[in-house]
Amino acid sequence: MNWINLNIDVIRGEEYIDAEPVSRATWISLMAWCCSQENGGVIKDARSWGDRKWQQLCGVTLAEVETMCLLYGFEEQNLVVNFYPIEQESKVQKNRASGKKGGRPRKIDASQALDTQGEKPCGLPVGSDSLKRNSNSKSNSKSNSKSNSNPSGGSGGGELFDEVDTPPKKQAKKKAKAFVPPTLEEFVAHAIEKLPTHNAEWTLDRVRSCASLQFDTYVDQDWHDGNGKKISNWKTKSINAMIHKKPWSFGSNQQSFADQRAEASNPFSPNYQRSC
Repeated sequence: MNWINLNIDVIRGEEYIDAEPVSRATWISLMAWCCSQENGGVIKDARSWGDRKWQQLCGVTLAEVETMCLLYGFEEQNLVVNFYPIEQESKVQKNRASGKKGGRPRKIDASQALDTQGEKPCGLPVGSDSLKRNSNSKSNSKSNSKSNSNPSGGSGGGELFDEVDTPPKKQAKKKAKAFVPPTLEEFVAHAIEKLPTHNAEWTLDRVRSCASLQFDTYVDQDWHDGNGKKISNWKTKSINAMIHKKPWSFGSNQQSFADQRAEASNPFSPNYQRSC
């Protein structure tokens, strides 16, 4: 799921109000992780996780998770996040499965509809002329309605409307442009240009490492996102996916991005990169 659906009664409930501010923030972070994994609000085998793993995956510390709280807690080896929207999760999964099957059935075109005008209803004896009498009565009623529509005193005695204007045909929708996946160099170059503008901790090495992993993920998924949807704009999709990651989890170099760019542009530096 790409969002957290919580009832306002949970925020106004006794469990949330009695919790400390740190516990509230920890609960929201755990809820966000569970929603992204769609695990039903249960993090399995979480008792064995170390502090660094908690920070990398959920953005919380081990000490915060082990704090006694009514919003979450360990049950044996699993961590259970209370008030998880399990109904919304099942609804999202059901809609996703229906979407893979094609969604709603297509409407039958009028030209493909079955012609039942010549069929005889069940129960009528052979040779019955009830259908013929019915069609004659309908044609007579239509002719009477047309003659009554002519205003009194008009000249010529003809029908008021001889032809019915038909609406113009809808223009065919323009075909969407075929998606052309980028190369690894294009993907990394775009990340180097955009990621540091969101967070200065994105150094050159970290951006390259993160972008390479993200590129491999998209290639493995045949350029579909985590929800199975075909990617149409890889530039926007990739940046939105990477800005939420922790820069320090990709490499250990603490040199700033601006310093690396300046060093790369200095012809007397060993890291000088000559532009082609």
